[in-house]
Amino acid sequence: YSIKNMAEVSKKKLKMKQLADELFGMFERGQFVEAGVLFDKNAVIATRYGANDEMNYEDFVKTATDGPLSKLGWPVYLQRVVSPISVDNGISTSQELGFVEQ
Repeated sequence: YSIKNMAEVSKKKLKMKQLADELFGMFERGQFVEAGVLFDKNAVIATRYGANDEMNYEDFVKTATDGPLSKLGWPVYLQRVVSPISVDNGISTSQELGFVEQ
């Protein structure tokens, strides 16, 4: 790692955390459709509760707004932890970043 490379990765991870905070704020307000602009057209959402499903954003919105958990109201995230990640473990700053939310 170079110091410059590490600084660039840190900036990208901070930006990803801010993006995740914006996204989950929109979810809490029930703005699932509007939040779609924050996703790449090829984005995959992986859930790790119940069946280990992966879905595109359109299917996620359908599940969130019409699925069984939608009857409970909009989500409320307490003590949410966002861990920014890069697909290459942070070695290169040219790769896209994502995040894991817990």
